[in-house]
Amino acid sequence: MAIEHAGEAQAPAGNHAKKGLHELAFGIERIGLVSLHFPLAAVFVAVLLAVAAGFGVARLKVDDSLSQLFRSDTPEFKQYEEVTQRFPSSEFDVLVVIEGKRLLERESVEQLRDLAADLQLINGTRGLISIFSARQPSQNNETPAPLFPEEGLPSAYWARHGKQRSSAASFYRKTVSLP
Repeated sequence: MAIEHAGEAQAPAGNHAKKGLHELAFGIERIGLVSLHFPLAAVFVAVLLAVAAGFGVARLKVDDSLSQLFRSDTPEFKQYEEVTQRFPSSEFDVLVVIEGKRLLERESVEQLRDLAADLQLINGTRGLISIFSARQPSQNNETPAPLFPEEGLPSAYWARHGKQRSSAASFYRKTVSLP
């Protein structure tokens, strides 16, 4: 039955709304009606899916390894793997490799010392091992002197040792690719 309003005929409101919903969902809403017609079968399927999901959740694994996250075929990563095999450490340790042709020149050493000091000031840093914490070989069971003194290196030191590389520097050259 059509309702006339100001001379125009309109379709009943219920018919139009039902037709619009059917066009919107493309009939997919009828899948929900299956559970109303077959409630026991719907419960059985839901329980079966929950059990299968339980087995799947038990097999989930999270790999939080940083080395796996950054894995690549680059020479740097291969060197990182070699160093971590030689010197095992925690995944939470950060290894900084600095390469350069003139790293043991005075200006470079001072900049490296500044970098080491800045890294120690980062919140959450528990410790830092660098070339500046290296010591000369111990003699007579005394505490050995640092390879690089804390107060900075005098010009006489650079005049005498500027071109020489100590055994510790050679060790670092082999392990962290110093030139």
